[in-house]
Amino acid sequence: VGQGLRDDLCYIPEPLTNGLYSGHGRRCPTGDNSAACRLVPGVPVSAGWVLLYGCQPGYRLNTTRVASICLQRPGGARWLPPLPSCLETSYNSHFLPSKNICGKSSHHRTKRRVDGKISSSGEWPWMVIFGHSKTTNPRDGIHWFCAGSLITTRHIITAANCVAPHRRRPAVFLARLDDLNLDDSVQDGMQPIEITIDKNNIITYPGFQPDVVFTHNIALVKLKFDLRITNSVRPICLPTPDFTERSFTGETVYFASWGQTDDDHERNPKRKRRFEPVLHEISGRVVDQDVCSLNYKMYQT
Repeated sequence: VGQGLRDDLCYIPEPLTNGLYSGHGRRCPTGDNSAACRLVPGVPVSAGWVLLYGCQPGYRLNTTRVASICLQRPGGARWLPPLPSCLETSYNSHFLPSKNICGKSSHHRTKRRVDGKISSSGEWPWMVIFGHSKTTNPRDGIHWFCAGSLITTRHIITAANCVAPHRRRPAVFLARLDDLNLDDSVQDGMQPIEITIDKNNIITYPGFQPDVVFTHNIALVKLKFDLRITNSVRPICLPTPDFTERSFTGETVYFASWGQTDDDHERNPKRKRRFEPVLHEISGRVVDQDVCSLNYKMYQT
């Protein structure tokens, strides 16, 4: 794929088996309904056109690359690096923690409803908070802004809109684990782990577009070293492929995070939101997929 009737053009390939292609946001801004941006197979595109790709759950790319670009080369234009394929993968890959390691909390959880309860040590051992500073001076302090979940001993999953801008802006960008209260003046016996993040180790999903916040809004952050698993630092389990066949409608789920807890903000928008530095948790029930899609139909994902 990549060569066509004209040597100076590339051509949109056939759909990626067990995966998907997407156009780069700069070439295909929101609302562009051209044949190229709709990825109609066989449509010609000029040199410089970028094609992003990813695989469906249960499959992985046969390359570490996530994009190809149409480049002029002797003999004609072509996609470089060559377009990928998606290979079937097993959940029990050496890359992911086994079921007897991941998702284990030191607290027994019941199905009772929880509303804004303060969490305890080891209750959510996969929780991570990201912070940044505009300078390297420790006196300037760290601004904590987004949470994530540890999914291996070296990888964190989070929202792309949280971490993508920090690949270029702050002087210091770090992840903090094994902590309950971000206020360092509070003596709670915790010994948090702080790891500086290499901005080159922030990997956003290929289809993420910053101007469409909730579309493909997912990212991976790779740490500099493997963490040691303890009762208070432990990865969460990723869903297995069979999860797509199950219905969780009506089941109780739990959320944990640091951040805004001020319910009065909606009643008084002029009032500044209060950032809560203590890890809290809350429970809720899963809504039917059709109901969810109807309420959030303006978003693609």
